[in-house]
Amino acid sequence: MELLLEFIDTLIWPAIVLIGFVLFRKSILTRLAQAQKLRYKDFEIEFGAAIQAVTRDAEQAFPAIAQDNKARLLAKAHHFPSTTIREAWRIVDEHASALLQKNHPELHLPEHERFKTIARFLADTELLSTKQVKLFNELRLLRNKVAHAADFDVSRADSIQYVELCFRLIESLDAQKNS
Repeated sequence: MELLLEFIDTLIWPAIVLIGFVLFRKSILTRLAQAQKLRYKDFEIEFGAAIQAVTRDAEQAFPAIAQDNKARLLAKAHHFPSTTIREAWRIVDEHASALLQKNHPELHLPEHERFKTIARFLADTELLSTKQVKLFNELRLLRNKVAHAADFDVSRADSIQYVELCFRLIESLDAQKNS
């Protein structure tokens, strides 16, 4: 009997941790995907701002990387659909901002209404068609739901479709910028 109690005592915490991970794996993986920094004892990984800055620099130096971004995001959508949507929107924002800065360098984009201001100027200046501005706003609203709504789950297929729509919009933005 003592041997059985010692055996149970030894295995109870690993079993609880394993059961907890199995029950909450989706939530845990979602939080890991959103993490900016992960540290365990002496092991540390930083995500986010540094890699994004390097990526932007590389895209400017090597324009072909922009196409690789689409492939990278489509591959990432299978495991991290919410993160993929946020990253795809970030790329749309960068291209829309670049278009506006080219055509209206004096324009100031207030941080609290940045995306609404971009949409309004794209529509008012007719840099995009009404349908394209509508797509911009719909993609923005979906991104906001993913980023801010509690318990809003996105399927892999929806994430892939979102990336495809973002890159169609990016092509339109770039066509206007280059014309």
